[in-house]
Amino acid sequence: MIVEREINRTSLELHIGVTLLAYAIFTPWLFTGTAVVGFAFLEAWWVTLIFGVLMDY
Repeated sequence: MIVEREINRTSLELHIGVTLLAYAIFTPWLFTGTAVVGFAFLEAWWVTLIFGVLMDY
């Protein structure tokens, strides 16, 4: 049985926005390889995961 639930639109928009931000940080990290840029990417990626999990609540 499939349960249809409505996804929280605000969480979805935050998830998409932070995902795009993480990709925007990841691209320069590929070229520079510095720890600061890598840390910024990991932080943005982690926030993206949190928003993705919270989308169902």
